[in-house]
Amino acid sequence: MTLDPTHEARLRATRAAGAEVALAPGSQRRAWLEELALALEAEASTLLVANAEDLAAATASGVDAARLDRMHLDERRIAQLASAVREIAAQPDPLAASEDLGLRPSGIHVRRVRSPLGLIGMVYEARPNVTIDAAALAVFAGNAIVLRPGREIRASAGALGDVLRRSLEAAGLPGDAVAVVEDPNRAWFRSLLAASGLIDLLIPRGGAALIRAVEAEARVPVLAHATGVCHTYVDGSAELAQAVRVVVNAKAQRPGVCNATEGLLVDRAALPQFLPPLVEALTGAGVTLHGSPEVAALDPRILADGDAWRGHEWLSLDLTVQAVDGVEGAIAYIAHHGSGHTEAVLARDPAVTARFVRAVQASAVMVNASTRFNDGGELGLGAEIGISTTRLHAWGPMGASALTTQRWVVEGDGAVRA
Repeated sequence: MTLDPTHEARLRATRAAGAEVALAPGSQRRAWLEELALALEAEASTLLVANAEDLAAATASGVDAARLDRMHLDERRIAQLASAVREIAAQPDPLAASEDLGLRPSGIHVRRVRSPLGLIGMVYEARPNVTIDAAALAVFAGNAIVLRPGREIRASAGALGDVLRRSLEAAGLPGDAVAVVEDPNRAWFRSLLAASGLIDLLIPRGGAALIRAVEAEARVPVLAHATGVCHTYVDGSAELAQAVRVVVNAKAQRPGVCNATEGLLVDRAALPQFLPPLVEALTGAGVTLHGSPEVAALDPRILADGDAWRGHEWLSLDLTVQAVDGVEGAIAYIAHHGSGHTEAVLARDPAVTARFVRAVQASAVMVNASTRFNDGGELGLGAEIGISTTRLHAWGPMGASALTTQRWVVEGDGAVRA
């Protein structure tokens, strides 16, 4: 892959702007976030017009309901964006953190300090809110960012990009620090993958096909937000009424997102007691259940095709239901079929929850809580640039601090090494 000269020039301009942002005091970066929140509120009507254009085109082309939901903006969601930006502004400056490691026998004084990553690239699909979340977190952490949205949200992302540029300039920061690439040509996608030495971290956020393409072709460091094959395990010690409420929320509250539960695991010993109320509540919420033959035999409302859907990310009102032999069976099932995103255990036995938390490998483990809580805003980050399902250098929702790195500062008074 070769880097298009026009694209290279724009990336260099964005990178240069990022160097200015890195030197800006925390008070100025914080003031920009306040300016951005006000601008989002003031420009809400303009943003909704742009979003309506995207939604109309997507509807005409037959885009499914889950994708349309992810694309959709309304006054409430714009207000939530502004609120998230203000939550980020209320957090400590991610570049102010310093770890004092003290005086060494040689006479040097050693510290580790936080520094920006540099230029972050992001390719994403049907989520216009990512434009704001990613830019706010990246710039607050002292970085520049180039954003390449999917063509289905081009108008929305372009309008949001205009708000970002004007607010940066109003706060005295370079408008080029955030570049929203509205050109849908795939050549831009290839340029981002090829921009070795210019992009310090590339974050893909979208479907499995996008993630695979980026990981296979990129010549820059990649941090992947992969599929969300999330499970909820209902142990025999669970409180039934609470379990029903949590499972319905985890599946049906917003089924088209990555932290929705896609697999329900029920302790085999508790099936006769737990399955009927779970099925009643889930089907009442419009969920289609796909169970193993063993589970489907217990209720005619469960389709007997569940074994074919193990490890599947539905992103719809469908749910795979399996019986497992207690917490050890759940752990083994998740190890084979999970994606390292979010797993939940519903149990009152502390030995069960402790074993589940220790053994399950996921970016977040929920204990008696919905998988829907694995979200940057819910976890106190204000927003997230993505949920990393890899372990380097971040795992789980990534806020501003995850967009920094550490470096050493060594102070001496003419110190030389013996």
